[in-house]
Amino acid sequence: MDLQWIRMDDIVARLVPDPYTMTGLLERASDELGIRLFMLAKVRRGTPLTGMVVRDGNRGVILVPADATEEFQVHIFAHELWHLMRGHSCTQQLNGYRTTVRSRFREACCERFARKVGLEIKRQRADSAAAVPSAARGLAEAFGVRAW
Repeated sequence: MDLQWIRMDDIVARLVPDPYTMTGLLERASDELGIRLFMLAKVRRGTPLTGMVVRDGNRGVILVPADATEEFQVHIFAHELWHLMRGHSCTQQLNGYRTTVRSRFREACCERFARKVGLEIKRQRADSAAAVPSAARGLAEAFGVRAW
């Protein structure tokens, strides 16, 4: 197995708090990078942009879609976070086969990291749901009442 994927698993384990909260994820990502990290839901519908990261010295800002679900915002956040962690820079102004291949590989790695973060959050949520007795889950689903 490629060491980059093993490293991703280690980073995901350190980044995603148990239980998951977006604030906890932001704090851990800030600690991992050694910078203050912010997430702003400012990307509007109709733009060709889904996410963007800007780093200025000891601060980083990740822009995510304003009207997206939390799950999609986390995906975009994690994708852009991997760009920050790996030190990727924008290469759109450069042309050529090698640059295109490198850019596509980087994007594929970012997507893989984002999927791993999303899967870890889903795993945690499934584990916490399984820990609740089935009768209590049934009551909560039927009446919206927590019996545990």
